[in-house]
Amino acid sequence: MALIRATCSDCGDIELRSRDILIRTCEERDESTYVFRCPVCRMIEARYAEPHVVDVLLAAGCDSETWRLPSELNDPRRKDGLRVTHDDLLDFHWFLADATTAQVIETARPVSAEDQERFFTELQHADSDTIARELNI
Repeated sequence: MALIRATCSDCGDIELRSRDILIRTCEERDESTYVFRCPVCRMIEARYAEPHVVDVLLAAGCDSETWRLPSELNDPRRKDGLRVTHDDLLDFHWFLADATTAQVIETARPVSAEDQERFFTELQHADSDTIARELNI
C-alpha cells in the first residue's frame, strides 16, 4: 500500500495510505477532487485534482467514484439560468400554504423519470405537516 503525502489545512503536511483517499469525478464536467480525513485532527479535507494528480492517485491504488450534477440544474422551467432569490422562496412558501396536493405535484414535477418516481413515492408517504416541517415553513 502506497504512502501519499497530502496537506491538511489545520495540521500541515500529513501522510496517508492509498485506502484513505477517495477520488470523486463529476461526469458532466470531467473535473475531479480527492477527499481524505486527516489522521491528526480528523477533519475531512477535499481538494481539486488536476488530471495528472488523478492518474497518480489511481496508480497508487486509491478508490474512485463518479457523480452527476443535480438534475434540477437542467430544469427547463429555469432556462434563464438565474439563481433562486428570496422572493422565489417566499412565493413558493405562499404557494405551498394555499396549494392542493395536485397543484404541488404538477408544479414540482421533477425533470427525470427516475426523480419523478422517487418524488411521487416520497410524496405519497408524507402529510402536509411533514412537508411543511421538511421545508422549514
